[in-house]
Amino acid sequence: MSKRPKPEVVKPPAGSRRPRREPQTTNRPYAKDRCPASGKRRFRDHREAVAALHRIANHRKTAREHNQESRRRELRCYRCKECRGWHLTSKPPAPKRQKKKTDRGRRSEDRSTAAPDRETAKGETAESGAAG
Repeated sequence: MSKRPKPEVVKPPAGSRRPRREPQTTNRPYAKDRCPASGKRRFRDHREAVAALHRIANHRKTAREHNQESRRRELRCYRCKECRGWHLTSKPPAPKRQKKKTDRGRRSEDRSTAAPDRETAKGETAESGAAG
């Protein structure tokens, strides 16, 4: 068996630094710009904001598994009226409003007891006007 020769290790001269690599922006799906109104990170669309929420939830889970605490508290995303982008917030969703009940779901018999029909009201006034 023949041994492979070891590659020569070239050390940089003393006092010199290795040039820095440019940051990879392709691995970071969030936009680096910020909202002028709130200063929060701005996401281009809803999909990016939700992807960021999933990463944050994953981070919290991993931190819990290692008995550490995560400072990330974002729970949901919302559309910003100022920058027309999407932001993350730690506020819980607002409670859903209950719709007002209308007569639309009632049957025709139920409607007659709830309010008089316009045609019968007109007919009664015509009869009472003719009789009186």
